Amino acid sequence: MIFFEKILKFLKAFPFPFNKENWKVVFLCFFGAAIFWIFNALNKNYTTRINYPVYFDYNRDSLIAITALPKDIPMNVTATGWQLLQRNLYIQTTPMTIYPQKTIEKQFFTRSELLQMMENHISDLEINYIARDTLYVNIDIKGSKKLPLAVDSLLLSRNYYFISGISIEPDSVILTGPQSFLSILPETFYVDLPDQINNNNFDQKIKLQNQLSGTYIQSNPEEVRIRFEVTQMKEAEVEVEVELVNFPPAFLSRIKKPVANVSFMIGEDMINNLDAYSFAVIADFEYLSISDSTIKLEILRKPDFVKDVVLKNERLPLNYE
Repeated sequence: MIFFEKILKFLKAFPFPFNKENWKVVFLCFFGAAIFWIFNALNKNYTTRINYPVYFDYNRDSLIAITALPKDIPMNVTATGWQLLQRNLYIQTTPMTIYPQKTIEKQFFTRSELLQMMENHISDLEINYIARDTLYVNIDIKGSKKLPLAVDSLLLSRNYYFISGISIEPDSVILTGPQSFLSILPETFYVDLPDQINNNNFDQKIKLQNQLSGTYIQSNPEEVRIRFEVTQMKEAEVEVEVELVNFPPAFLSRIKKPVANVSFMIGEDMINNLDAYSFAVIADFEYLSISDSTIKLEILRKPDFVKDVVLKNERLPLNYE
């Protein structure tokens, strides 16, 4: 703005008066001089660096780019101002096409190879040199792999237990992406759950894609529904009559009626479901230890709704009356 004000003051200092016609003449003179200067400058040759656009042509149904492909190649060229202006404005500029599937095992193009391709593609510019040593591409064969879904081990607070199986819907996922990535995946896809499940029943949809970010792998489906039930339990203990198995009749008449103390965890709402036949404990004479005259006890039956079942007395001593 200051520059134009100075020009205006300079013109006003002329001895002849300015009217509208004079202003038009002055403007046309300046405009004509500017056009002449620009055209004269554009007709000269210049040496400069440009970024020439490139396009990678490959079958995107069978191949996949693991890293972002370059959009242009820097090079030093000599050309007229007109030619350089066209390149900078992308006027009549056709990107050079590169066919990476023809060199998928190679995965790179040297400077000399790029120069030869550019010279075959561009005829109106004098290419002095390519301004990069090597053009690397990372393109892999696209593949797919079906994996079963599972939830990794979950830790609940003390006295909290799962009272149902972990339901995953659907129970498998199809992963599509670079073959080199798929080949190193484990044979089971473990779904990550939130760090805190608050010891409550869980029923949420989990996005699998969050675990695949940065791998160029897509999942189908994109999310799965995971459900399970959790409850708080308390410790309880019952006394169970031991059933004697394979004992000789002579021993049965001389052995005291044995009992076993069984401890377990159970939900408060399930305590009333226990009865005298909820547990079965046996002592098999065939497993008699001669050294100490004891038999290891075995829990033969227990309810499905109890957890952490433990025998307080694991061995039965053979006491005679």
